[in-house]
Amino acid sequence: MKTNERPERNSSSIFALFRFPGRVIDKFAWRFFNVDRYESVGRKIILHKGPFRKISIDGEQICSWSIFSEMGFDVVSINLTSGEQMVWIDKYNDLLDCLRQIAKENEIC
Repeated sequence: MKTNERPERNSSSIFALFRFPGRVIDKFAWRFFNVDRYESVGRKIILHKGPFRKISIDGEQICSWSIFSEMGFDVVSINLTSGEQMVWIDKYNDLLDCLRQIAKENEIC
């Protein structure tokens, strides 16, 4: 071995142990405050952007929608009857459940 080379150390498991509580608290806080969560109420889909901010669209306004799968989430493109296009990110697959309940016939495969 050369003098300037160091043997490799596997310290990632030690750091993962210290990061674990932070990841658990972070995930719990995001779910508790409904950040980026979707729900269907009647014929409406509501996007919760936090404890106080909501965006909703009516199921009658949805002209078509399609899914683009990524590694850990889905990108959903929703075309409205007004000509507007909305692109939402679905991390927990709750948007897909809502869309399949409300506007299943408008899905573009």
